[in-house]
Amino acid sequence: MMNMKLKITVLQFLFIVASLVGLNSCSHQSLKIARPLSKSNSTTPVSTLSFDYVNRLIRIEAGINNEEASFDFILDTGAPTFVTNDVVEQNNLWATEQQTAMDVNGNEQSLWRYNIQSLKIGGQSFKRVKALSNTEVSDMAVLKNRANGGLIGADLMK
Repeated sequence: MMNMKLKITVLQFLFIVASLVGLNSCSHQSLKIARPLSKSNSTTPVSTLSFDYVNRLIRIEAGINNEEASFDFILDTGAPTFVTNDVVEQNNLWATEQQTAMDVNGNEQSLWRYNIQSLKIGGQSFKRVKALSNTEVSDMAVLKNRANGGLIGADLMK
């Protein structure tokens, strides 16, 4: 049997596990993220990542800019990272630029880009995260009554 070593991010690991498990009910899960195998073939846990799987959506908790308050985010591999107005206001984020984007229905939207100094998920911190927002993000159907922080998108998994 051949041992394979693979280096992936916490979010890539979460996406792979959720895809393979095929959960079909509400549940709370916890994953132990381990370092690659050492010469002694042992693993050392780095952190534990808790998530909820509800209605085929993965919800994770994340902290913004080292603040004590945390927010719930939905993992969405088909979208960029979005934050709600609550995240923008509570963390005093400043927009760096405005851009126009088109949604899946062909509707144009005006979006603001924000730079988040630090986004902490489990024991891993992501630095200089770019996120989009506008006044309608909080009204996204995928977030309604599920997540108050926004979407963690594919751009964070690169």
